[in-house]
Amino acid sequence: MTDRDKSERIYEEIREILLNSWDPVGIKNEPRARDEYDSYIGGVYNLLKNGSSDEEIASYLWRVIQDRIQVHPASGATEKTVKELRCIKLG
Repeated sequence: MTDRDKSERIYEEIREILLNSWDPVGIKNEPRARDEYDSYIGGVYNLLKNGSSDEEIASYLWRVIQDRIQVHPASGATEKTVKELRCIKLG
């Protein structure tokens, strides 16, 4: 697997987690909105790659909510999202 293939896989996994677990806007069942959270994937990837703590990742997601989306996810969604993000194989 090339580095590009690996990066694409990781980005797609992050995308799926943000869409299916975090989903503050509630669009996971809307096929035309699958790219709604794509602009946050790079930030999440960098946090994971740099060994950031769960709290730092959750804080990033909350900053996105407060600064950009302004709609809160379901209760516990951010914590669940961080746990799922931690399962992504980066190597």
